[in-house]
Amino acid sequence: ADVSVSSTKDGVGGLVGYYNDGSADNVCEISDCWTSGEVKSDMKKVGGIIGELYGNTKAETQVENLNTALISNCYSTASVVGKSVVAGIVAYAARSKDPTAVTDCIAWNEKIEATGVVNTDPSSGAVVGRTFTKHTLRDCYRKQTLDFICEILNTEGEWLLNASVCDQENADSETKIAVGTYGQSGSDYKLNDCNDWYPYHGKTATATTVSSVARNLDWDESIWDFSGDGAPALRMAEAEPEQPYDTVGDIIISDGSLTVNG
Repeated sequence: ADVSVSSTKDGVGGLVGYYNDGSADNVCEISDCWTSGEVKSDMKKVGGIIGELYGNTKAETQVENLNTALISNCYSTASVVGKSVVAGIVAYAARSKDPTAVTDCIAWNEKIEATGVVNTDPSSGAVVGRTFTKHTLRDCYRKQTLDFICEILNTEGEWLLNASVCDQENADSETKIAVGTYGQSGSDYKLNDCNDWYPYHGKTATATTVSSVARNLDWDESIWDFSGDGAPALRMAEAEPEQPYDTVGDIIISDGSLTVNG
């Protein structure tokens, strides 16, 4: 969807702002969707697709290797701006106890900007802004020319460093996400020495279009149309073939004309 979202609250997304369902029979699956345009908020947890996402520890059924939320085969070209916890796909994938998977997604955003990060705030990222060590993060890519802006300030508002993106390998509950700290290179920072607040940037795409990346990820061509310039489009469901006429009792409707027999 082409969106224009503006808010003054936490938990803002191009398609989903906030999801948290603790019902025992519900598992969240979001797949095969896209956004373009702009998503912005004066506050935190702002994402190109989803703002704030909680998995479901009570779920009786689970998906994708025991995860209770699955985000897959989505892309965003939107500009995303927020105070902190900003990302191209999912801003905030909450809590290690609610295992979540973000797979085969493409952050093709024009810009991702965190405008007011202090060193007590959690992170921002190209794909996921804040994630946890038990989440599955797999085969996601970002635009090579992504404009990622994330200045880290101290509590007095003084500049500390510019955080930047970096390539990260796949991660899950067994293979922890590779991270640094903001006291090192500024890439892939975590804050407050909290051992499970991490951004996920995916990897830099070598392809030059979203469609090329999506094809390389084997997105379903029965769902996606790759024939256009640059970005894939969702295919429309095929309409039922039009019937030459319908009959209702003695009434015949044909070629836009109505005939009543007798």
